[in-house]
Amino acid sequence: MQEWYTTALADSSNVHTVAENIVACVIFPMVPDGSTTSTGGTLKPEALAPAYGYDTRSYQYTSSTSGLAEVTRHRLPPLLRLTLVAVDDVSATRLQDTNGSAMPSLGLDGLFLDASKYDADIRALEDTLVGQKLNYRVFSTTVRLRNARWNGTY
Repeated sequence: MQEWYTTALADSSNVHTVAENIVACVIFPMVPDGSTTSTGGTLKPEALAPAYGYDTRSYQYTSSTSGLAEVTRHRLPPLLRLTLVAVDDVSATRLQDTNGSAMPSLGLDGLFLDASKYDADIRALEDTLVGQKLNYRVFSTTVRLRNARWNGTY
């Protein structure tokens, strides 16, 4: 499905450091509070990306002609909730000393799979970082995409 970028990421010459000491980056496509369906039902913020994935071309490989594939067809999501979790330099050095070049175990494997559990997943990650005595900070903001063509009903 996302072969165009997974293939590019496999080549290390295409990968560059953007920020240091980031242990998690979560991108959560959302609908605004108060959004409704075309039949008047209320939508939850995670309605457009229940598993965090958002694909404007999913209609091409989904057999259904209605539902999420049609709603997101060629459309940017109206909101993106962006979250970065960063550790300080001392904690990053300790992780590197402990794990070497291996990926440290921060419990991320089971997190951020279900967008309705976003808050619980952030708390679980924080609990893991505190348990490992790592100093961290969570940065989160919601960005409205001005070119998203939504009218409040989805």
